[in-house]
Amino acid sequence: MDKPQPELAKLPDYNRRPLRVTWAAILAGLYAGPLLLVSAITCYQLLGGAAGTFGGGNHDRFELKGVLGFILLTAAAAGCLLFGAVQAAAGHDYRWILWPLRVFLLIGVVGQSVDLIGGGLTAGHLGGFAILAAAALPVVLLSTAPAKSYLTATRP
Repeated sequence: MDKPQPELAKLPDYNRRPLRVTWAAILAGLYAGPLLLVSAITCYQLLGGAAGTFGGGNHDRFELKGVLGFILLTAAAAGCLLFGAVQAAAGHDYRWILWPLRVFLLIGVVGQSVDLIGGGLTAGHLGGFAILAAAALPVVLLSTAPAKSYLTATRP
């Protein structure tokens, strides 16, 4: 006779990561790559002093501070996105993903609006809209109810 199967031990109730959080973490990790690339290219141009770029003799110290600030800002945003993606993948707090993207969206929407007011809708604006839509996707995914309940349950 078959032995009766013991009742399965009840597994502890855990909060499964929603697919939205997983996709947002993947996208955030992918978005960090171009930010690091822009930071590295800008740093290379600054150090190389190539003709037509910054670092030449006719430029002042304020330009240097602005470029260094841009390099640090893009590298810090990439670091935040990568850290947030790792945190979300590990089942922890994913809010590190949201802040760099929200700042980027705020600046980008204002910039696109000014461009539209100044020059009307042209084909060149479509790239900017696509970039803003790509940045908005993880923010929208992480703003849904299942993602928010996951965040609430993963807080220490």
